[in-house]
Amino acid sequence: MTGLLFFTAPKAFYGHANELQLNAFRSWRLLDLPVLVLGNDPGVAEAARRFGFHHQPELKCDDDGVPLVSDVFAAAQQFRDEQVYVYLNADIILTLAMSMAIDGAAKIMSDMSQENHFLLTAQRMTIAANGLVNAPDSDFLSMVEQRVSEDGAWDGLEAIDLFAFSKGLFDNVPDFSIGRTAWDNWLLWKARAREAPVVDLSAAGFLVHQFHSYHGTGGWDAVWAGDATARNIILADEKRMGLDVARTHFWDGEQVLPKQQFRSASVQARSVGIARRLALTARFVEDALTKGDEGLPDILGAFQICLQMSDRYYSLNPASLETISGEAVLATARLALQAEAPQTTRLNAIEDLMATPLISFLEQKVLVDNRPLVLWGGGGFARRLIRLLGRRGFDQYSIVESENKNVNGSLLGRQVVSTESLVPRIDSIPRPFVVIATTEWRNVKERLDSMDFKLGIDFAG
Repeated sequence: MTGLLFFTAPKAFYGHANELQLNAFRSWRLLDLPVLVLGNDPGVAEAARRFGFHHQPELKCDDDGVPLVSDVFAAAQQFRDEQVYVYLNADIILTLAMSMAIDGAAKIMSDMSQENHFLLTAQRMTIAANGLVNAPDSDFLSMVEQRVSEDGAWDGLEAIDLFAFSKGLFDNVPDFSIGRTAWDNWLLWKARAREAPVVDLSAAGFLVHQFHSYHGTGGWDAVWAGDATARNIILADEKRMGLDVARTHFWDGEQVLPKQQFRSASVQARSVGIARRLALTARFVEDALTKGDEGLPDILGAFQICLQMSDRYYSLNPASLETISGEAVLATARLALQAEAPQTTRLNAIEDLMATPLISFLEQKVLVDNRPLVLWGGGGFARRLIRLLGRRGFDQYSIVESENKNVNGSLLGRQVVSTESLVPRIDSIPRPFVVIATTEWRNVKERLDSMDFKLGIDFAG
């Protein structure tokens, strides 16, 4: 490929991340891509040498040692002058078809755009990587394609792991921490704000993401609710888009078409697919079970992601998951592996397991102590929780909304009131028990802390 430079900033090559990143790097080498590896975490330099990639160790990081997106993108463009730069997350396997799509679309857009900018990206397909690391080079890419066919599952249109962009499109990127939320959707917004065409390559090949839990990377809380995530959200300042909104064109394998002219319903209407998501989770869990107790955190992480992608309730306070017994995890894992069991039965079992700490709180604090129940949150996550509570027999509660945008409206038939209505009840006997029902878990926790509510005593999430 001429005129392109691929670049990435991997994590340390430890544990499961080691296996996934080696798989990704091998696919790039088999496709003979020009790759720049950035960063100096353990194993990074050795992996770059092993696969014959360029390596640049210097990289600016946040206070936790996580690379900054701004410096990752700047370092690649400063490394050498190219027409197009291609960022890939370090666990992304490229297929031959997707690499050809990137190359072909980049050439056409470069000719069409001349001095104007453009962005190429794609929806990702997730597979379980069990055993791929041991496959011979001659079989590796065909095994990936087979795994995609057997149980690959489309991820949502908000998770973006590929950015192929014209030089200079992403100047002045904020200091986002990589590997956390918001920055990928900010880049989509930035491209549209600069009136750059955003071309979806998904119809031409697979961008393969490897399924993983967040055990070993600081956990779910660090990635989705930690300080770096909160900082990223502030930096993004609501300037975020998913691919469904951002894309302006599609690549059909031969030409770039405006999305109004693109007629492939299989791409335009791709969904996660619960059956595929369960099959993917089961394959990952099957491998984790071979690791004994060490595999339990990965199983919990896999269940968490399965529920998130299946529009089910999942705990926003990962510390609470430590109270779930290993026996219960294993029993649910065995049920999750039963492909012949109804999907609803398998999902209910996973959801019930992950909700064990919350339901235990409610049985004690609400039913035994006879305290009124309040849900804090009025959006999509609250809907997930309401459905769970209904299935578990909790039907007496009120809802408060911190942003007031749904106040005096309704949520699944229940009235939503403002958080101010909670204040007079703080000193009531018995005091209300609050369940955080929004992904802004940390912000609500801080509000409740300021109101002298105690985690585990007066509220849970």
